[in-house]
Amino acid sequence: MAPGDTLYVSGGATGSREVMRRAAAIWKRAVVPVEAGGAALGAAVSGSCAWLLARGEKIDQGKYCASFLKKQEKIKPQREDIEAYQGEGGYLDRFKAEEGKYLSL
Repeated sequence: MAPGDTLYVSGGATGSREVMRRAAAIWKRAVVPVEAGGAALGAAVSGSCAWLLARGEKIDQGKYCASFLKKQEKIKPQREDIEAYQGEGGYLDRFKAEEGKYLSL
């Protein structure tokens, strides 16, 4: 996968490998659960990255941000999971149909 094709995920969902596997399938990219730090750390790192870029620093945004995270094992999307979510008549198609029923009320 090319740089930027990995999602770093924090929070309660990271405790479940099955939830992370589903996220990988939905987003069609690898996910890496990260240890505690949460939204505050993410915001601080993103802000410092933006500040460096605004100053004209030449940095790789993905590598810079990832360097602050304590990473767990990368979970790659599985073909059968992607098909179950993204395929014709898959979960996301069914969700969209159900969502439409409620939004049209």
